[in-house]
Amino acid sequence: AKDIFKHNQFKLFGTFDIEDINQGEIGNCYFLSTISAIAEFGDRFKEIFISKNKAENGCYEIRLLINGVPKIIILDDYFPVKRKNVNWHLAHCEQKEIWVNLLEKAWAKVNGSYASTLAGLPSEAFSVLTEAPCFSYFNRKYSVDEMWEIILEADKAEYIICTNSKGDVPEMTGIVRGHA
Repeated sequence: AKDIFKHNQFKLFGTFDIEDINQGEIGNCYFLSTISAIAEFGDRFKEIFISKNKAENGCYEIRLLINGVPKIIILDDYFPVKRKNVNWHLAHCEQKEIWVNLLEKAWAKVNGSYASTLAGLPSEAFSVLTEAPCFSYFNRKYSVDEMWEIILEADKAEYIICTNSKGDVPEMTGIVRGHA
């Protein structure tokens, strides 16, 4: 991170904002949509980030739930970039913050590699990032009205909500096909 941000001008995080998250070149939108949804309730990240400030030694601690058991993941702030110029290769934050990069790196670490994080369901990431129970609803089992009722009730209860779709979503819905 010190090489990417000139004069060491970056921070771990300021405010957690859904607009901070930019997907890189790998297909882990399900994970990024999960952290985006959690960012709507930024206080929930307080349990995840053990480290609260930029570390001079470049080491950070992230708390994840591995098989339901809290585990501290130790990470450094070295991130993959494109060789020709220092552009992000993976997910990043436009606000000179590294919280998005670190979460993606922690997810890759618990899965064995960045490549092992390709394609998945938001519920997989929720179970590692939060202590909340996760529910998945498949819209083919519900009418449009029933699905909207489920979403409205979850929103009223301030549940964290994500969606993902296959390639067969009608364009008129406004939902991006094959994306989370």
